[in-house]
Amino acid sequence: MAGLIRRIVNKTKELFERLISKARAIIDSINSWVKRVRKHKAYIREIEESTPTYEPEMVDIKLAEELKNSLDKLAPGGLIAYMQKMTPEERVRFIEKNILPLIASKMSVTYDKLEWFEDDRLCGFYSHDSKVIALNIAFTATDSEKLLTVLINTIIHECKHARQWVAVEGANFGYSQQQIDKWKRNFDDYISSRESDEGYFKQPVEVDARGFADSIIDENVIFEN
Repeated sequence: MAGLIRRIVNKTKELFERLISKARAIIDSINSWVKRVRKHKAYIREIEESTPTYEPEMVDIKLAEELKNSLDKLAPGGLIAYMQKMTPEERVRFIEKNILPLIASKMSVTYDKLEWFEDDRLCGFYSHDSKVIALNIAFTATDSEKLLTVLINTIIHECKHARQWVAVEGANFGYSQQQIDKWKRNFDDYISSRESDEGYFKQPVEVDARGFADSIIDENVIFEN
């Protein structure tokens, strides 16, 4: 009987020790999560308070010029004017077979798939996890100079995000280590527009992608007219 009692006591002790260990692990996990949240919020405040400007390194200045020349050769009379003469179906095929492959090749990035979606606001996005570039097909349904300009600008913008990721992961494009570190820090703490519109707009990877795309086909010039 005494032996049975000792076994029960020992089992109970082992159970409580396991529960205490699990409780400590839960506390550590919560503390770690709180630290990450606080760190992310601090990063958002830092970005919101910044006044960023697009300052391309020489590698991107040269790349932008090369890409401009390639797009000019693709449509000598002007890319947007060329696309305005197409049907929506022709625009989709032209982007799939000509524009996106050309831009991706010149920028030394790859993608597994181009996906089309419908949305009232979003023009496109890049998913690094799935290597997908997604574009809003509604922008191909019109011959509007403004919307077609935004569409081409978006393709370049999203390919620049793909290039940023490749650079962060070790590709030697010629960027400074400071630039790569800035992108890596930002990707680790990426700010969605749901968290902060200002933070999303001002964060380094968005400033860079937006500035690079605008240096080739500036959507802002169109909307100022």
